[in-house]
Parts: sequence; structure tokens; C-alpha cells
Amino acid sequence: MSTRRAISVLSTIGVLSWCCAAEAAPLVIPSEASEGGPGAAGTGACALARKASDGNWISELNDALLLLGKPLDQTAGERVFTVTTPDYTNGTIDSLGDFIKNVPMPFSPSGTPFGDGQRIAMRWKGLLRITNPGTSTLAIRSDDGFRLKIGGEVVLEHVGVQTSKVASRQITFDAPGRYPFELVYFENLTDAVIEWSAAPGLRPEVYESETLPSGFVLLPTAMLLPPMSDPATCGPSCLPCEPEAPFCIDGECVDDPSIGMGGGDAGGGDVGGSGGASSEGGATSVGGFDQGGAGAGGELAAGGGWQNGSGGSPVVTPEGGSGGSADADGGDPSLWGSSVGSCTASATSDANLGLGLVALALIALGRRRQ
Repeated sequence: MSTRRAISVLSTIGVLSWCCAAEAAPLVIPSEASEGGPGAAGTGACALARKASDGNWISELNDALLLLGKPLDQTAGERVFTVTTPDYTNGTIDSLGDFIKNVPMPFSPSGTPFGDGQRIAMRWKGLLRITNPGTSTLAIRSDDGFRLKIGGEVVLEHVGVQTSKVASRQITFDAPGRYPFELVYFENLTDAVIEWSAAPGLRPEVYESETLPSGFVLLPTAMLLPPMSDPATCGPSCLPCEPEAPFCIDGECVDDPSIGMGGGDAGGGDVGGSGGASSEGGATSVGGFDQGGAGAGGELAAGGGWQNGSGGSPVVTPEGGSGGSADADGGDPSLWGSSVGSCTASATSDANLGLGLVALALIALGRRRQ
């Protein structure tokens, strides 16, 4: 092998390495951020929504945070409720997102065009139930802005106003568990939408995109739990603890913080068991990122794994069982899907090939010098 040829081979290896390095590594949420084992399937997270008084605008995220922290008598109204389907709009045509399970935006009855569901700030708080660790891609569509934190880490955000756009982020959970999250959202004027979805494996990361990549589904109710240790939003009631019982322990307000300590989730909850019925079609299951019911020709069953259902859509639709992903033989059913649409899936083989070529090139150069 000539010196020029060896340099050419090394250059090619460099290009391959750059290809995979150009894609940022998924954000890792460490197991230390978890508040215990996955436990039973969730029934929804907590939400607080407030409407700004007439003449006040919400043009950036800081405005929303200020409104959420104001005394109630300085706002035009407040709603405390449970988020079971993370897909809210104010009922206008342009506010509709990627899914059809739209819930009326607070202060906006379904079908009311504009006029309401505006100048609002909303905070969702709770625990994200992860039954199997692994990598997936989360997405938020919003009009106007938002900020999503998981385990204290900012995962996605858009701090200003915008028309309906979507952003996505690859994320890895180190271990099963219940991970605290907070999603702050605001809408100033006209159309309003906020929806949270996810897809298995590595999907393209986008920002301020008009369209959502294929394979995403709305985050199911089974993954959403109320805060269990936050005295400001304690347990399924989503209400703050009163002075006579100021501590939130295991989702209940108590007067003694030692109550309930020393328990824990023996065995990590019902991993791999069957879950309750979904709101629309099919059964929810436990195993990986639980999906809410049947997709186009598919259904997630106990044990995780992903493949297309018979007669289903060519995009990834959930159907569990023993086989992992249909897109990759021998996929690991303990992870939520495989590495789809990225060079990460072939990074190991490329690296091995690259090391072999480097060795051959160096041997050739050494022989030529002899």
C-alpha cells in the first residue's frame, strides 16, 4: 500500500468518524434522579394554569414563571387539574397538532375560536414512569413557548413566542424508576397548542420544525404520575399541603416527615405486567415506555419490544411480545426500540472496521520504510 493510499484510507476513516460524531449523544438522565422504582401504572400528572389579567401579556417564558408565582388575586383565574392526555389546544383549526386526542386548553371551551385559551401560563408537574431503561426520543409541539425538565435537567425549551412548531431530543434513562419532571408552557395570543409525544430509539432531533418525524405517539397516561414528595402539589389531589400537615410523603400531606419513611418499592413495581385499558383502542401494557393502546395495526403487549402490526402503518407502531424491534433482528425487548434513523446503530461496526483499516495502513507504511 502506498503512502498516498494509506493517507486516503485514513481520511476515509476520519470522515466516517465525523459522521457519527456530528450527531450529539443522547441526554442521559442518571438513576440518582429517580424517586424510587416504577411502581404501578400512572393515572396522570398535576397541572396548574393561570390566566393573565386584561392588559398583561405573556411574551416569554419568564413572564409565564412570574404569572405562575403571583397571588391568585393578581390573576384573572386559576385551574388545578390532572393531565391524562398531554395534547391541549384552544380549539382553533391552526392550533391542532399531530394527534387527534385534543383536550380544550384551560379557559377555552372546546370549539371556541380565539377569544379565550389565551394569555395563559401552565405548569405540569409529576413523575415520569420508566419501566425499562434505554434510549428514546421525546418531542414537544408548542404554540407559544415551553420548557421541559426531567430529573432537574432542561431537555427541551423555546422561551419566546412562535407559531406551532415541534422540537425533539434523544434521551437515555439509566435505570427504571419514577423521574420528576416539570413542563412550563405559555400562550400569548391566537392559536394555542401543547403536546408531548415520544418514539422508540433514536429519531432525528429537530427544532422549530413544522413537522414531527414519523413513529411518534402521545405520551400515555400510564407513564404520568402526580408528584409524591412536593408539598406545593401533593399526590393525586394536585393540591398544596395545608399548614397543619405541611409535609408531602408518598403523595399524602402529613404533619410528621418521618411517616412513611423506610418503605420503598420492593421489586420495582409491576414491570412486565399487563396494564389498564387505554382511552382509545387496545390495552396499555407495562414494559419499556408504555404506549396507550393500539396504533395502526399494532399493540404493545407485556414485555416491551417494537414491531409493525400486521396490516399496520409502515411507521413504527407498537406491538410487543418477545421479538424486540421488527426493524432489527434480535432487538432487545428491554429497551424502548432500536437505534432508528441514526449512524449510532452502526457505530460499533464502523469503529471496528476503522481500527482494522488503520492497522493495515500502519503495517503497510512500516514495510515500505523497510
